[in-house]
Amino acid sequence: AAVTPAAATAAAAAAAATTAEAGQLGGGHCAAMDQYSGQSHDLPKESFIVTTSLSPSGDDKPQLAKVIRKKKTAPKHLPALRPNNWTSGYLADQALISSMESSKDSAYVPTAETQRRSSEDEEDEEQQDIDDRAKTDVLLTLDQHSCSRKTSARLKRRYKFNVWLACRLATWVLIFALPLVGYPVGNRIRRWSKRGAKYMSGYGLALSNFCWLFGPSLGLSVRYAVESLCGQLLALANIMFINWAFTKYLTGGAYSTRIEMVDLAGGTDPIWQSSWLPLCNLGNGPRFVTTNTTADFMKQCGFNIHWESVEVESFKTVVVLVNLTVFVFCLLWAGFGLCPRLYGLCYLLYWTMLFVNPIEDGFTTSPSIPWIQSIMTGIGGCLIIFAHIFPFPNTALSKADARCAELLESFSVLFEAMPFAAEEDVNLKMQSTLEAAQVQVADFAEELQGAWWEDMEFGARSCKRRKLRAMLELMKQLRNNIAISVGVAQGLSTKESHQVRRCVPSVHVLCSCAASAIRAEVEGEGVNQSLFDMGEATADLQREFTQSRDSLSPRVLVFLLVVNSVTSNIYNAIKYSASNSYRNSLGLCGWLSKLSEHMELQQTRSNPAHMRFVARSTVVIMLAFIFGWIGLERAINAYQSESATTISIVVANSTGVGFSLGLILKRLNSAVIGIVIGQAVGQVLAVQTEFHATLFSLFLWLFSATCIFLILHSKDYAAITHPVFAIGVAGLVPAGGIFREYNASVSAEANDTLASTVKAAVFGGILMLLADSIFSTSARQLAQARVTVALGRCWALVSRRVDHGCQDALSFLTPGQSSRIFIPDSAMPSLADLMADIDELQRLVPEAVTEPAKGIHFPVALFEQLVASLQSIFLQLETLDLVFSDQHQSFKSLFEDAPEAEHTLRYLGVVLHKRLSDGAVLLSDLFDRNFHRDVADPLDESDSGAARLREEILAKTYAGRPISPSPKAKGRRTSIARAATVIAVSTKSAGLRLKHLCSCCKHRKGHAQMAVPLSPTKGNHNLEEEFQQLLHELRALGCHERGELPKSDRLSQVELIVYLLEKIDSHMQIMNSAIAEQG
Repeated sequence: AAVTPAAATAAAAAAAATTAEAGQLGGGHCAAMDQYSGQSHDLPKESFIVTTSLSPSGDDKPQLAKVIRKKKTAPKHLPALRPNNWTSGYLADQALISSMESSKDSAYVPTAETQRRSSEDEEDEEQQDIDDRAKTDVLLTLDQHSCSRKTSARLKRRYKFNVWLACRLATWVLIFALPLVGYPVGNRIRRWSKRGAKYMSGYGLALSNFCWLFGPSLGLSVRYAVESLCGQLLALANIMFINWAFTKYLTGGAYSTRIEMVDLAGGTDPIWQSSWLPLCNLGNGPRFVTTNTTADFMKQCGFNIHWESVEVESFKTVVVLVNLTVFVFCLLWAGFGLCPRLYGLCYLLYWTMLFVNPIEDGFTTSPSIPWIQSIMTGIGGCLIIFAHIFPFPNTALSKADARCAELLESFSVLFEAMPFAAEEDVNLKMQSTLEAAQVQVADFAEELQGAWWEDMEFGARSCKRRKLRAMLELMKQLRNNIAISVGVAQGLSTKESHQVRRCVPSVHVLCSCAASAIRAEVEGEGVNQSLFDMGEATADLQREFTQSRDSLSPRVLVFLLVVNSVTSNIYNAIKYSASNSYRNSLGLCGWLSKLSEHMELQQTRSNPAHMRFVARSTVVIMLAFIFGWIGLERAINAYQSESATTISIVVANSTGVGFSLGLILKRLNSAVIGIVIGQAVGQVLAVQTEFHATLFSLFLWLFSATCIFLILHSKDYAAITHPVFAIGVAGLVPAGGIFREYNASVSAEANDTLASTVKAAVFGGILMLLADSIFSTSARQLAQARVTVALGRCWALVSRRVDHGCQDALSFLTPGQSSRIFIPDSAMPSLADLMADIDELQRLVPEAVTEPAKGIHFPVALFEQLVASLQSIFLQLETLDLVFSDQHQSFKSLFEDAPEAEHTLRYLGVVLHKRLSDGAVLLSDLFDRNFHRDVADPLDESDSGAARLREEILAKTYAGRPISPSPKAKGRRTSIARAATVIAVSTKSAGLRLKHLCSCCKHRKGHAQMAVPLSPTKGNHNLEEEFQQLLHELRALGCHERGELPKSDRLSQVELIVYLLEKIDSHMQIMNSAIAEQG
């Protein structure tokens, strides 16, 4: 403010009287500014700058307007003044304050500059009030979408839905069991004809199919029904081929050529001997051959086969076993999911055992048992679909639509909060909302997976599903890129945050318009107005960015670029969604490809342990089938398929990875519990009285509702409860599908069947356990191979973006190390391949922890850290693809007009390659030592491998280690180093250690070399300094060309590249440190 010298002199006398007031204003410390004398006085702590403004009464007289608090420096609009001593400065302060308050009659003429500053201050205060109110609203809205609230709401919603669906499906189970519970109806159907009796005998199978095939929605139930029907039809085709293909040679099975024998154990009933494979006994008492000594028994009846009776007719046994082996191997190799494997294996094993059983007639009469059971399976599948349709549909598409609306609402809130992301409280809330969004995206994807089976690419519903699929892909990208935006904003200072709102306020408007467009998409309203508003906001952003781009900090440029890219992506996606009809354009081949994709055939076959799993499972199933065929004397009856069926249930639910002791015991327990519960309760309650029928109905409903709820509510309980439910319901139904009469006793045959079934299931579990302990695939080894492949793919992806090259993904390993690792097709990996590796690692780590192995415990913390770092690198690479997807495919193409950038980018790739190569060397060495620790020998000068590298990292000297060549090579490069530091990189020898690259590649003949000159400086730079120097050179290259929008601005793009490369390099160092600490 302009103060006359006379007024200042008069005010000096009143300095002492205003000391207290000045102390209140400045807290005892102030930096007085005297424009008349041109002096300022700096205090050691905080500075307080006194300014004046016009009186609000309009009398144009000065008053004390405010005290602006600022540390160290004054605002830019006040001139820098010379310091003076404390006493004179303090008196001048008091004089100035006193003059402004007491001399009301003195003349005061405000200048134009003072009025302008006053107006700016008022506008700043108003804008600050608006920002504060907006921030408060944003915090309240984010709190409604926080992770804790969303998780709580999700659990409550799922709990209520699971209870409701369990009661609904249990009611339908009871309705479908009415022909059993209403025993007069069942008796009439059974007496109606032979075919009716066969259908009632298979009624328990239909109910069991209903229990196996139900899902949480109509779509998943349709999938299970279709897959089970495919598996059973394959088994039916195979058994019918055996029965009919060889004309009369195998037609009718062993029943058609059986031989009547006399029971030598004293039984009065006739027994039947098979001419295909003559046995010595049936295991449960009846005997065909008697022996007096053990040696005589072993000579005549080894493996319970009467070898003296074996004739040419027994070749039929070989035909049946070869056919069964080939079918089991092909079915498992094809990579079918749970239902095809379960139904294909279980039914084929049961039908094949029936085919070789001379006691039962299953193939000579029409319809045969396989046909009847296939029909009952189809009926069970239709019943479960019917249960999801009535009384009202329970579709996956409707739930996916609800999840989509919920997700879009969360993302609209995140966009509203984006301008305030630099504030710490807002940033924390946004991170919490992003965590909730990640869970919502997973639920959305699961519902869409089931929704495909509801339309199968046909009808109008498929158009809506394709639109939701496009929205899902958009939301996956949005979630990752908003996370990057939040991370960038977290590093913004308060000054930079205010700079964003002051220089480019249209960012707030653009984010609000994007949120409005998302809400319009959710509510199904027209999005044209929202898109128009986004276009207007983008134009304002272009104008404001052009005016202020030179004054924006690097972090602000990165933040604006990411926000501009995300909003542009939303604009294009919503515009495309509004104009696209999403009609089906697939042909027959395309539809079959989609069907294979949704049955997950390719994903299963791509597992590196798949072939071992197939071979192991085939051998175990065939052994169980053979032992079930011949039986064990006094232990297991002959012609029993329960052992092989138990193994088939374990195989169908197995992933083929790891030592499955826990899985086998769980399946074995569930099978035994289901058999015991079902048959025991059935013997008690399956009685032809109204009282017993009522109790049977009540138990069936409660048992079904409880099991269905546990299966839906917990995946851990589902692995045990599902077999208990299906096997138990099948055991509840008595033989023949008819309740016994009230006074009839339980037959001894039923008890014998129950005991034999339990023993056979236990024997199958023991056989599976023995085979799995010998031929199991180690989850440890698979996790080690997968993490190594993931590192290689990281390098390939980074290399392709940095210098548009894609070296061998595992070039940093020696031939001996890489030969021990299964490497899928990784010549040109994609981000989806890297994400698949990360998902597979997350699945393998828990299995590797529980399996028994030699050496120390599996290092869970190390692998969790590696997975977290790989996920972060994936996030950075995906953000690069978002920004450069429609402009450049690599950094090299971004600098096409700057030839000098090629060397910088090439050497930048070398530095990043070194990070990963060091990590791969450490990791491979750690795997070779089975996770044991190792210490470098300080006296061994030849030790320059993993041990010495580990010691350097642990000693915190890794970042300071020079990347110069070895001492022996320094003499060869003296002349080159004087002119420029040159590092020769061989494209075919990229796996060599970086410090040996120059010396080795220089003398390697026949290899193309490329020189990467660095700025000539004295001495050798360490790796961190070289990396920062390269980033500085990139920044210099970005200043040559500026754009009108952040997305087209070269400097903004370069700053984003620098930011993401720093992040990638940081996570690489974290991985190396974690590996070194473990070793």
